[in-house]
Amino acid sequence: PTSAINAIDLSACFYLVLAACLSSSSSFAVHSKRKRLERGGAEAQQCVGPTSAMSAHTPYGNFHNYYAFNKVEERLQFLRSSPALLQAIQQIVSASETPSLNVLDVGCNAGDISVALATLFTSPPFNVPPASLQVVGADLDPELIARACTQHASAENVSFFTADLMKPASLSHLPRSAFELVLALSITMWIHVNHGDEGLDAFLRRLCSLAPLLLIEPQPWKCYRTLATRRRKAGLDPPPLLADLTHRVEVVRHIHDVLVLEGMELMEEMGTTKWGRSLRLYRRREQL
Repeated sequence: PTSAINAIDLSACFYLVLAACLSSSSSFAVHSKRKRLERGGAEAQQCVGPTSAMSAHTPYGNFHNYYAFNKVEERLQFLRSSPALLQAIQQIVSASETPSLNVLDVGCNAGDISVALATLFTSPPFNVPPASLQVVGADLDPELIARACTQHASAENVSFFTADLMKPASLSHLPRSAFELVLALSITMWIHVNHGDEGLDAFLRRLCSLAPLLLIEPQPWKCYRTLATRRRKAGLDPPPLLADLTHRVEVVRHIHDVLVLEGMELMEEMGTTKWGRSLRLYRRREQL
């Protein structure tokens, strides 16, 4: 009968539509999972560097392709638009008839950010006279410093030195003992996992002793976990002191507390980079 045929046709159509929906849903789920994995992998790579960059020769994050995955502009955009940094720099430059702005970039790697800082501070809105500016890049890896000297040989107002701030005697390698601004970008975790809780605190105190202004980018605990995973995938042992650390999930808060105890105050939290780390500007309370 015609009604029976129509019923069969409708039933067949129903199952065809259902199968198409299930197939589409499955494809969407696979695509979504793939995108989540890609996004997670990218975030992890930006956090500590790709697995391919891990080696026994980079225990301090001294990657030789660092700026390939941590772009200079990612940080510079926040500095360029920071009202607190602009105010502090202008105060420093206008405080003397012979103004000077001496900047120390700790853990400068191959020097790309150091050179970018020199350009930034001599340009609007900062407008520091070139003759008044000196940017010093320091890194414990002599190969990176050699690369910085070669790649940026023509850069003005910038110099590079091999120095490990965890060794007080190493400070004598720098051209001066005091600065107006110190930067420590994405190096707190490497100090922490190699020198422990006490080493991290000592490092922070040393930064505070070097300048009245400190721009720091502390790494949150998720970066430590990613580091352990990346090293394991690369066939390397975990960071030497990772299991012994007391300051973990609250490590960024601990860094803030140590800086405050050392007489610093938070001027501005400039913003958060795409890999979830904040740039924070501190100043010595009695200085500015």
